[in-house]
Amino acid sequence: MLDLGGFMLELGGFMLDLGGFMLDIYFLENTNRSFNDLYLCYCGLEKCVPLYSFGPAVRPNYLIHYVLDGEGYYYVNDNKYKVRKNQGFLIEPNVVTFYQADKDNPWTYLWIGIDGDKAKLYLNSVGLDSEHLIFTHEKDDALKEYVLEMLKHHTMSDSDAFKIEGLLYLFFSKLCEDHKETSSLTREENTNNYINKAIEFIQNNYQGLTSLTFKSGLAVTGQGIISYVIANITVYFILVDKRIFIKFLNFILV
Repeated sequence: MLDLGGFMLELGGFMLDLGGFMLDIYFLENTNRSFNDLYLCYCGLEKCVPLYSFGPAVRPNYLIHYVLDGEGYYYVNDNKYKVRKNQGFLIEPNVVTFYQADKDNPWTYLWIGIDGDKAKLYLNSVGLDSEHLIFTHEKDDALKEYVLEMLKHHTMSDSDAFKIEGLLYLFFSKLCEDHKETSSLTREENTNNYINKAIEFIQNNYQGLTSLTFKSGLAVTGQGIISYVIANITVYFILVDKRIFIKFLNFILV
C-alpha cells in the first residue's frame, strides 16, 4: 500500500524486493482504444529505490512522467536533465531514453502513456515538444489526483472508458494552466476559422465571375473576393501557410 499525501492506493499494485529495498508499483493498462484524437495507453505510480533505472529504451507512444517526491535524472539525445519534485519530463515515440532515481533522494513519480491522432498537437499546446521536454507544475496535487482516479477505474467498462478519457483531458487542462503562450491548438483553430469564413463567403456570393453586386457596390468577381479577404491579409500570412493562401488566390482567379 502506497501512502501519497493522504491517498492510500491498493488497486493494481505489486511490490518487488530489490536487494532489501521494496519497490512499490501501481499500474493500469488501458485496452479500450475507442477514442481517436487522444487516448490513454497506460498509467501508473512508482516509488523507486535508490539508483533504480529504466532503459535505454524506445517507446512506441508518448510518455509523461511527473515527480511527486525526490529527484532523478533523465537522459535523451546526449542531454542530461535533473528532474525534481513537481517537475516532469516527456518521452517521445521512437527516441532512445534512459532515466534513473537519485542515490540519496530517489524519486516517486507517476506516468501516463498516451497516443492518438492529435496527441502531438495537444502536447505542443501545453508547451511540450522535442525542444521542450521538461515541465513544472507546483500549483496543486491535481495531476496526482487524476492518475489515482484513473487507477480506480480498471474494469474496462464503457463507463470507465469515458471516465479515464475525461480525466486525461483534465490532466492536459491542468498542464495548460502552466503554459502562458498562445497554444498551437488555438492557432490551428484561428487558422481554420479564417479559411472557413473565406469558403463561406465564396459559397454564399460567388456565381460565375460577375453576376452579383454587394450593397456596398463591390462586384463579386475574383477581384471582389480578393478585396474582401485583403482586409485581413496580414492575419492570413501570419496564421495560414503561404502555400494555402497562394492556392486560394489561384482558385478564385481562374
